[in-house]
Amino acid sequence: MKHLTDSINRKARVHGKLTILNLIVGLVLITTLYSFGQSSHVAIVVTTSDVNFNYGGKNAELKSSKESVRALRAGLSFQAGVTKHFSWVGELYYATKGGTLSTGNGLIQDKSTIKLYSAELPIMARVHMGRFYLNAGPYASYIFSGRITTSGPEAGRVSFNNTDGFKRFDWGWQAGAGYVFDVKKSKLALDVRYGHGLTSLSRDITRYNQMLSFSVTMFKPFKENIF
Repeated sequence: MKHLTDSINRKARVHGKLTILNLIVGLVLITTLYSFGQSSHVAIVVTTSDVNFNYGGKNAELKSSKESVRALRAGLSFQAGVTKHFSWVGELYYATKGGTLSTGNGLIQDKSTIKLYSAELPIMARVHMGRFYLNAGPYASYIFSGRITTSGPEAGRVSFNNTDGFKRFDWGWQAGAGYVFDVKKSKLALDVRYGHGLTSLSRDITRYNQMLSFSVTMFKPFKENIF
């Protein structure tokens, strides 16, 4: 009977030690996560980007005629720090999409520039390596208006009809990299990003959105992380 009691007591002590060990490990992991997680912050983004259309393989003859358009991108960027090496980034901004075709392009004879004005929402995963980071993720946007500029009769507002007009919704992906500098109590980030649409913006001809941007943003990290 005594041996049985001793055995039960030993098992209880071992179980108690394991429970305490599990608690300690859990606290260390939680402390590490909260103490060394990436900062959370909101940044104002105002920059220009080079935008263009990818006309797809069926319209390869237009490739030599297309030109980029310098466009405005302005809005807010929110980073939610999760761990030392990972954060989520959500952005909401006004973005211009579009492109130019030179004279005699095969689609219309006159030089033409199309600009589509949209609200865009990218959601990206960001991986941090010291001051350097990589990010990638999908975006969705709604096009609320657009214009075509040309010397021909096609000039004016673009059409969004269901036959041969442009589409209101666009979605695709973005990917890029950046580097963060310390500036007193704030931080300065240099960010370069490329984006490509996964759905054609128009019904009459294939047009995928393309974007290349370089931005400089200044932000101040939150005193407390949200995670």
